[in-house]
Amino acid sequence: MAAFAADDLIESTSGKAHRLRLSGEWTAMHAGDLEALVDRTAATLAGRHVTLDLGEVTRVDTVGAHLLDRLRREIAGNGGKTAIEGGRPEQRILIDAISH
Repeated sequence: MAAFAADDLIESTSGKAHRLRLSGEWTAMHAGDLEALVDRTAATLAGRHVTLDLGEVTRVDTVGAHLLDRLRREIAGNGGKTAIEGGRPEQRILIDAISH
């Protein structure tokens, strides 16, 4: 997984609405980099309406699903809203299972 700055992933769509274009493997192997990315991104997008675009995510394991759920909760905890788009069905099922 390439290291990205949070700002490189964020595509503003209008006002408070943003699209976060995620990519690569969201797996335990990349947990350190992903945790740092989640921390920076959650701080940048606090209180905004964010679509998490999983279209370029190649793999998600339970660690990655937990990190995606944490990102959603931290954005929402600051008055924001999140939605997920894209991703393969099995990725979405795992993320949904982790979040409940």
